[in-house]
Amino acid sequence: MSLLVGDAPYARVFVPAPRRAALGPGAKFEVHVEGAATPFAATLRSISSEPSFTPYYALAGDDASRLVYRAELVLDSGADLPAGLPVTATAR
Repeated sequence: MSLLVGDAPYARVFVPAPRRAALGPGAKFEVHVEGAATPFAATLRSISSEPSFTPYYALAGDDASRLVYRAELVLDSGADLPAGLPVTATAR
């Protein structure tokens, strides 16, 4: 997971498969940026409909819960943060 910049800073994160169904655009998150003292509020902009890191044998059964989906969280503030910082995110 890392912080990226553009018109507004955003975090690219990976959502575990068991949490995917409960999330959609507009969901609120708290993003902790390494080196920043306080967390940032963020909103889910998009989430992939296709899983990432999917080996052919992980499409069913117990291994299916190990799939992840790429998501982008737009930070409400933090325009002065540099790109590439590690982040962690939690749903609010």
